[in-house]
Amino acid sequence: MLRIEIFRDGAWNVRGEAPFAGTVEQIKAAAPGYATQHPHRFFLAGVLVHEQQPAAR
Repeated sequence: MLRIEIFRDGAWNVRGEAPFAGTVEQIKAAAPGYATQHPHRFFLAGVLVHEQQPAAR
């Protein structure tokens, strides 16, 4: 199970959760596309595997 959380309005909120059969490397490669304005973190099977900050503007 992959859970994606977004940090917005001073708190972490679940953005989405779904079955995932991919790899941590795939998560890391896709992460910048999620974190365009707010930090995101990615959990695989309940374990934090990646945190992504938005790109500097």
